[in-house]
Amino acid sequence: MTRVEKDEREVTNDNMLHLYRQNGINIVQDCHVDDTSDDYDSQLFKGAQVIQNILEDKHNKVFVHCSSGISRGPSTVLTHLCIYKKVK
Repeated sequence: MTRVEKDEREVTNDNMLHLYRQNGINIVQDCHVDDTSDDYDSQLFKGAQVIQNILEDKHNKVFVHCSSGISRGPSTVLTHLCIYKKVK
């Protein structure tokens, strides 16, 4: 979605948060992962722990994304799957 499309559709962070809350979606903003850091692996582990903590309540679902689009979200999810779901 381009900036023009976002402006035309009034897609702002505040509007999205309001829409999520209105529909019973809880927001957890938790960014542990910085791929330029020396402790990248421990940051991925912390992110995986956050996902696991949310999923311990079987009614919860998780949507993970990296707002910068540089694969931190998928890397964190893959780490979670490997550690907690034993995916190889």
